[in-house]
Amino acid sequence: EVELPFADAADIPSWSVNYIKAMYALGYTGGSLGTDGLLYSNYASPITRQEIAVLLGQFLPAPEGWTLEFTDAGSIPSWALSGVTSAVAYGLLGGYPDGSLQPGGQATRAEVAVILCNFQPLLEQARAGTLTPPVQETDPGEAESSGETDVPETDVPAAGEEPAA
Repeated sequence: EVELPFADAADIPSWSVNYIKAMYALGYTGGSLGTDGLLYSNYASPITRQEIAVLLGQFLPAPEGWTLEFTDAGSIPSWALSGVTSAVAYGLLGGYPDGSLQPGGQATRAEVAVILCNFQPLLEQARAGTLTPPVQETDPGEAESSGETDVPETDVPAAGEEPAA
């Protein structure tokens, strides 16, 4: 039986506690420190774009030498940088028209649906050992601040984009 080390563990709804235990046991989530120094699961908090990027980025081979060129790239905390970089490199997370990534912004249900649909084939390739990290454009004239990559196009729009008509 997995014991959760979170100060709010007793408050986790019964319908989700086994899932949170599984995520914790597998190392996919570790909670966060509260201002009181205690570890919390934050089970009722919305997930941020950087948090979902960190969660999913664990499953993908890390891209090397990737530079994030978003206007707010400097706001990405060090604990999230690797996951956000992977999510952008693989096309799971994209920028907004103003050039920002909004890493600390809440992920909408629509964004999460798109991210998970785009993640599924990457996960299958990663498990099969056939996923190669994408290469970032080297010509500054070709690269855009939207975080576009060499990842093949899918029928599902990137996070933050409108579906094609």
